[in-house]
Amino acid sequence: MWIMLAIRHVPKTFARYKNSRCNIIFTIIDHSCPCRFSVTLVDDIVCFLEEFAPESPFLGNYSAVFEEALCTLSKREKLNFGGFIVPPVEDCLRCGSILSAPNPPSSCTLYTITGPKQCAKLVLRCKDCKVSYGRSMIAEGKGNASYYFEAIAAADDLIEVTNVVYMEKRLYRWLPSLIYLVSHKSRNWTYGYEDKIIKIYIAMNLVELDDDNDEEPVHDTSGKLQITMTLLRLIK
Repeated sequence: MWIMLAIRHVPKTFARYKNSRCNIIFTIIDHSCPCRFSVTLVDDIVCFLEEFAPESPFLGNYSAVFEEALCTLSKREKLNFGGFIVPPVEDCLRCGSILSAPNPPSSCTLYTITGPKQCAKLVLRCKDCKVSYGRSMIAEGKGNASYYFEAIAAADDLIEVTNVVYMEKRLYRWLPSLIYLVSHKSRNWTYGYEDKIIKIYIAMNLVELDDDNDEEPVHDTSGKLQITMTLLRLIK
């Protein structure tokens, strides 16, 4: 189970830099799994699973424990394990050559609907065309950069805010709602403003209600309500 989680967490593209993907997966397994495996054995298992069982299911209820393990590793190792950001292409868009990663991964921050994550990102490069491929842009020398084709950009689930800050598109789409709530927050709101926000979210179909209780939401599947409450408390 841990191996499947690690495989899906670390993109294949990270193998372009000195086969670091295998070492990253091994580090996660070595920290999380009570059994001890060698790097070679982990690499063999990963290759076997990806070839013969690429869609094999795993127990998703261990995600919280997995996230805790990643946080611990990020503090212990010289690499952010919270997430791995890679370009949306693996081959050069000009000549079709396989892209390589001449430089080690760098640090960046990814803002998600559940909060920020410290991640590692990788930039690929075509040795023949001398073109660098980032997450959102293609660089051809100093000061000459362009975005990917519309089809590639539309399929991406992240937005590049700066070269070290990224944001999930679903969080980006939700921000206007948050800005509206904050900008229309009355200055004389004191105790009880949470109920007003809950009713707004109910009207927007962002939370579900218990049939026996029309006032309290059962759960907020996106985490939007919790984030809004936290931010409003900070600016109160």
